[in-house]
Amino acid sequence: MADLDKPAVVIDQGASGIRAGRSQGGCESWHSVFQALGVGAEGRRLLICEPFGTSAHQRKERLELAFEEHRVSAVFMQLQPVLTLYALGLLTGLVLDCGEMGCRAAPVIDGYVLPHAFKSQAVGGRHVAARLLDLLRRRGYALSRDTSLAAVTAAKEKLCYLAVDREAEAKLARETTVGVTTYTLPDGHRLRLGAERFMAPEVLFDPQVMGLEAPGLAQLAHDAIQAADIDCRRALYQRMVLAGGGSLFPGCSARLAKDVRTLHASLAGVTSAEAGSKKMKINVDAVPRRKHLGSMLTLNPPRHCPAFSAGARKGPRPTVRSARLAVRVRATQAADAYISPSSRTAATELQALERFSEIVPDVLLSQTLQSVEAPKAATSSRGVLAGILSSPSSFGRYKFAVEQARHYDRAAQASSPAEAASLRVDKALVNVGSMFLENVSGRVSTEVDPRAHDSEEALVARGQSLIRLYEEVGVSRDRVVLRIPATWAGIRAAAALEAEGIATHLVLVYGFTQGAAAAQAGVSVIQPNVGAVADWYKRHPGVIKNPKGPREAALAVADEYGESVNPGLVLVETLYHYVKRFHPKTRIMASGLRTKAEALRLAGCDYLVVGPRVLEALAAAATLEGYNDGLRADEDEAPGELAPALTPAAAQAHDFSDQETATLDRALFEDRLGLAARELLREGVARLIGDAERLEAYFLNLAGGQE
Repeated sequence: MADLDKPAVVIDQGASGIRAGRSQGGCESWHSVFQALGVGAEGRRLLICEPFGTSAHQRKERLELAFEEHRVSAVFMQLQPVLTLYALGLLTGLVLDCGEMGCRAAPVIDGYVLPHAFKSQAVGGRHVAARLLDLLRRRGYALSRDTSLAAVTAAKEKLCYLAVDREAEAKLARETTVGVTTYTLPDGHRLRLGAERFMAPEVLFDPQVMGLEAPGLAQLAHDAIQAADIDCRRALYQRMVLAGGGSLFPGCSARLAKDVRTLHASLAGVTSAEAGSKKMKINVDAVPRRKHLGSMLTLNPPRHCPAFSAGARKGPRPTVRSARLAVRVRATQAADAYISPSSRTAATELQALERFSEIVPDVLLSQTLQSVEAPKAATSSRGVLAGILSSPSSFGRYKFAVEQARHYDRAAQASSPAEAASLRVDKALVNVGSMFLENVSGRVSTEVDPRAHDSEEALVARGQSLIRLYEEVGVSRDRVVLRIPATWAGIRAAAALEAEGIATHLVLVYGFTQGAAAAQAGVSVIQPNVGAVADWYKRHPGVIKNPKGPREAALAVADEYGESVNPGLVLVETLYHYVKRFHPKTRIMASGLRTKAEALRLAGCDYLVVGPRVLEALAAAATLEGYNDGLRADEDEAPGELAPALTPAAAQAHDFSDQETATLDRALFEDRLGLAARELLREGVARLIGDAERLEAYFLNLAGGQE
């Protein structure tokens, strides 16, 4: 019987490293797989991703070797196209697998591949590399076919893209140099690539440019759908799924959708525009991490999965399990070894602070994330996206996410160029956010277009659109929180979204009135900015900093911490006490912390957004917490141990006036907003709008081919 406590192992028979074994991917090479994972095969469950065309003899041989030689406890074998759809939570669709050696189109209906409709072509990624090498040699570069193919393959993966409109792209390449970029080979030679960037991948859709007899990817998909039963074709047109490394070229999904739409229109004897008016929906799903999509079943395992056990081979027919098959791509790390109290070292201030507050690194792209083992949250905003685009190192990591958004096919259906550009930016935010989720244990905060800050309806619509974009790439709304400016319209929009089960995160909070209105609206997270509020009061020294405090404190006399009263810290403390007492569902996220003293002052706050410099300072400062020298066994608290400054008990004891607890409407909100919050909110919204407009302009330049 299978041991459910042991993680299962996934073996992709389509991977080149596995195909080297006996019988085109036999179990002989699995020894190296288990050795690389650092786990033993005995007693484990095995999920085998098989390519289409696997014979019964090959399956029998694999089963015998798996059970008799490797002594696994259970095996489940399934075709790669089916597992590709499983990973997306689907049972029906057309899977287009573009690999190094060729492309395959497999129609799948209710979890079964239609063998009579399966189509393939022997044109794949290696032909793109060969085409690029040939084009560069025609340009005069002295590149040998044998020694330079690997280097050109790397250039292909990094720089090439598919032109949605080949003629327009060719005209742009002839008349301008915006698409020209430079690539440095390992030997130091530099290549200048222009039109070659989109001409090389063109072989996938038009193999005749290399003299190859093959239909091309769009024709392949169209032929496979037409070979299926007539009542299945509409479902296949509506759910085409790209998989494999050969489909990673930016623009692939948009080009495929366009060409298939043209082929369908020609078959029906109408134009593309007329075909669109007949409501034939042609959709191509291209999730960012689709290179090994079939073996990434852990993203969305099937609800019912048959497992063949060793005993079932000789006994009755195996039954269907109702429990999910726990699939893991890599082995689970061993549990931490027990450390006795007398052997433990002292905790750092960062470790001590993490006991009371969740630490959110301010810059996810920096190496300071190594100081936090599992970041709790991340932000995908236009500011973060602009930082990615302006940083060569960051752009290299997230380039595919941005390039795929540039060629997002649904943007072509927008009513105006501005709306199309805005939709592409939203798509880029979602792609980057989904990549951030690989490193965080909580949610990703994604920015709603700030230009809709004064319209509740527009903010709700844009927020719903972002959630749909996340669901397209397999991210549920439970992992997303929408980032909205804390205007009155933003607060009301957040209330409407929360009613739909969509979590919201209000930013640009500079006053108690904003936070109280947001908490009353049921907002999930409120983010006051400590540094911005403190800076405003420094620019306006005559304004009282703490109206409820003593006059000497209000006039910035040094307090017990050796610092002048910080109105930003006072705002966070007041909002924390308010929500914990009256609206416990809402969380407070303090940002703008510039020193570790400010972070420690807010210990106990739900979230603390900490920048790299403060994060490093906290990680470098040791405390006596956890240190045991044998002299303090009877003491409850060791000297130097960090205690929370904000607690629910203190919130219950906090004194609030009737004015502070009153229910706010728009008139009261505007009247009580305050000079600081009003001015900072106006400046913050203008800054976000400026960032959005600059980013869209930059995005449009990228769409024209600029690197």
